[in-house]
Amino acid sequence: MFDLVVIGSGPGGYVAAIKGAQLGGKVAVVEGNKLGGCCLNVGCIPTKALVHAATTYLSAKEAHKFGVEIGEVKLNLAGVMAHKSNTVKRLVDGLEMLLKGNGVTVYRGWANVPAPGKVEVTYDDGSKEVLETKNIVLATGSTQQLPPVPKESLAHAISSDDALELDKVPERMLIIGGGVIAAEFACIWNAFGSKVDMVKRSPLILPPVDEEISHKRPFGHLRERDARRKRRESPRSRDEGRRTEGVPRRCDPHSHGESTVLRRYRPGGPRCRA
Repeated sequence: MFDLVVIGSGPGGYVAAIKGAQLGGKVAVVEGNKLGGCCLNVGCIPTKALVHAATTYLSAKEAHKFGVEIGEVKLNLAGVMAHKSNTVKRLVDGLEMLLKGNGVTVYRGWANVPAPGKVEVTYDDGSKEVLETKNIVLATGSTQQLPPVPKESLAHAISSDDALELDKVPERMLIIGGGVIAAEFACIWNAFGSKVDMVKRSPLILPPVDEEISHKRPFGHLRERDARRKRRESPRSRDEGRRTEGVPRRCDPHSHGESTVLRRYRPGGPRCRA
């Protein structure tokens, strides 16, 4: 009987498991993929390793501006990817030792909760084991999602996971979206030499992060590095500030660039600011 079984070993899961063990509980973690979840394996850690490589590469190319002569600077993409993989492995191995050191039992399989207080673990060979526990924490995280279009339409499309494993620098790259992941990959691959286009519906890049940043910094940075942004206007965004069927629309700063009906204005009243 466990005091706590945590399903998922990402930052939410492994922190909960370690804290539970430190408080004296008998704790288990069930993980069907890799320890560390998305963050350590295909999220924050590998992308930051690539960001560091990209900024180092750009700094080296511009070193002569500061009186530092280092000759011709070349990008070794295989070396970059090795650096990324080694960084991920080091942290995942460290997490495994951290869980073991705190007495957390790790089960490598897929979890199901068939009844209160029971967690069924299915292993790769098809065998199953039922764990009994007083408490269960669901920390299953997320997976990438493909758009609802025919498979043949995605023949040349890659996911963010795939973008972490490319073995050559694409001549051109089209990124759909303008959130954190999109902006990060745009900067990384543009620094490595790709001509990057970014397509998004709303007028701002990184709208959920900071309004001032979304208005100023990211677009300027990408423009300086030859990345280009293309905005696809939806009928709603084209109608911002206009009266539609007698109801004008105004920008909502929390709507990720979408226009929403906030209230009725008198004719000739205030319009949406771009």
